[in-house]
Order: sequence, then C-alpha cells, then structure tokens
Amino acid sequence: MIRGCVCVFAKPPRPGTVKTRLASVLGDEGAAALARAFLLDTWSTVTRVSGVDVVLAATEVEAPEWRSLPAAEVWPQGAGTLGDRLAR
Repeated sequence: MIRGCVCVFAKPPRPGTVKTRLASVLGDEGAAALARAFLLDTWSTVTRVSGVDVVLAATEVEAPEWRSLPAAEVWPQGAGTLGDRLAR
C-alpha cells in the first residue's frame, strides 16, 4: 500500500510572534493561545487520517512547543518566501 504524507506548516505559538493581526483584539497571549489551539486541532485531525504519515514543517525544529504533539516528526522549513519553503 502506498502511503501519503501530510505536512503541517507551523511556527511556535509564542506571544508576539503569531496571529499578530488578531493581537490588537485578543492581545499577544490570546493570539498565541488561539494559534496553539489551531495547531492542536489540526494535528489531532490529520493524525487520525489513515494511510498518511504526518510531519510538522517548523520554523524552529527544536522548539519546546513541539513536545506536546504526539509522535511529531519535525522537519525544518528553511529560509525564503512561503513559496520557497513549500517547494522544499
């Protein structure tokens, strides 16, 4: 059976660095909490899909935030534009 791969792109959900446009309404902590909730929901959904391997493409491979993701294989996104990173 051929397996597929789902690659979830993320950066660590830290205050002041994620969901910055929403931070004016939610505050930095609220925006980070929302980003973390989105990531956990996405991870929970994709890891239940049969026939696929799930990896996390991260801006920081060694970020402590990834320890909470069960069985997360983490790949570096690398430098460049989003298009560059997606192509890699």
